[in-house]
Amino acid sequence: MAKLCSKCGKEIADDAAFCNFCGEKVSDNPSASGSTGANSQGAPFSGQPGRATEAYSTEDIQANKVWAGLAYILFFLPLILCPESRYARYHANQGLVLLIVSALGSIVLAIIPIIGVLLSPIFGVGVLVLVIMGLVNGFNGQAKELPLIGKWQILH
Repeated sequence: MAKLCSKCGKEIADDAAFCNFCGEKVSDNPSASGSTGANSQGAPFSGQPGRATEAYSTEDIQANKVWAGLAYILFFLPLILCPESRYARYHANQGLVLLIVSALGSIVLAIIPIIGVLLSPIFGVGVLVLVIMGLVNGFNGQAKELPLIGKWQILH
């Protein structure tokens, strides 16, 4: 297995001293190659957008990115079809959080007279934007947190 850059997660040559993509100095430490399934802090995701992908193995991402993307339409698909995939579980969690937020938001807006009716289309567009962002991230093999709701974790 080729080494992965500890900063950007891109595949680099085994004998490289620096990453060709981001310029990060390559460590000789095997845990810095990304093969451990965790980032340098040992956390499954770091909370920094764009840096979370390095927490998942390239094999896991490549094998399960279709299911990870579809998690934003049916969050439970990855949990059934690839239950051992940490990458797909990450996206299933984000899909579930998005579903809960959209359901609760719709209920709250339905209860509020006049203002709720006016804000419902804006809320719907916001949810749609988050769904599209999640689909794109999942299908592209990225583990980026969704804005506003990405830090919430229900599935462990």
